[in-house]
Amino acid sequence: MKKFNLFFSIFSLLLISLPVNAARAEGIEVKAAVDKDIVTIGDKIRYAVTVSAPKGIEVEFPAIEANIGEFSVRDSGFSRKAFFGKITLINRYVLDAFKPGKYTMPELTIKYRRPGETEWKEVKTGEIPVEVESVLAKYPDASDIRDIKGPVGLPSKYTFLLYTLIAIIVALLAAATFMYIRNRRLAKAAEMASRLPHETAYERLRALKAKGLPGKGRIEEYYVELSNIVRCYLEDRFNLRAPEMTSEEFLSGLKEEEKLSRAHKALLKEFLFHCDLVKFAKYGPSPNEMDLSFESAEKLVDQTKEI
Repeated sequence: MKKFNLFFSIFSLLLISLPVNAARAEGIEVKAAVDKDIVTIGDKIRYAVTVSAPKGIEVEFPAIEANIGEFSVRDSGFSRKAFFGKITLINRYVLDAFKPGKYTMPELTIKYRRPGETEWKEVKTGEIPVEVESVLAKYPDASDIRDIKGPVGLPSKYTFLLYTLIAIIVALLAAATFMYIRNRRLAKAAEMASRLPHETAYERLRALKAKGLPGKGRIEEYYVELSNIVRCYLEDRFNLRAPEMTSEEFLSGLKEEEKLSRAHKALLKEFLFHCDLVKFAKYGPSPNEMDLSFESAEKLVDQTKEI
């Protein structure tokens, strides 16, 4: 609405340069104007009726709903301004025209009366001619209607068969790839399930040793992985939830556990204590201590493995 009012405020200032019909009566001035008197079907026409009168005079505009003559009302607005003892009233309309031809914006009757008067007086706006042109008149080439393009030919029988064969081959390759990957995963899972816990532990210990982490200065990483190998082995071998516990919790739970001998519990306690020193106390073990930790892990697996 603000945009609408701004347009018509500018529009009302430019009335003198637009098609205007004006009338005066007893100090009352009425103007009617359109923003253009030649339009194309579908264009919008801005139509304004302005009344200027001394303050105190009562003014009444005609009631307009759906149409003004041959034109349909699409929007409307009203404004009132007072300046130096005069008032200016503006009724604004946005109109549509859908039939070509020469039309007349009909005259509108404005009623007014002065203070103390009971009878209404009238002043008319007068008519404004407006011409509505068809699109063909504005764009002569629009009548040059061309035939639509012919239908696009469908692929030949052999082309269709080739595309079908390619699609089948691609589908078969995708299915074969999926089955190959799936079978490899299943075979690996079956192999892992069939292996004994100590076999897995030995393999992981060999892989850790092959990494050479101590020689690269990655001491803490080496002890984290070594400790994890032993914990996972104990979980698989004795169904102990070792990886999920702290060393203290795990060793406390082993006090009543009969699956491990006292000697094995002592070996495990010493091993985990040394690992925790490196992991949490930032202890720097010597190469000999690192070798002893690895041998303790192997010894624990050797002495507790399933025979």
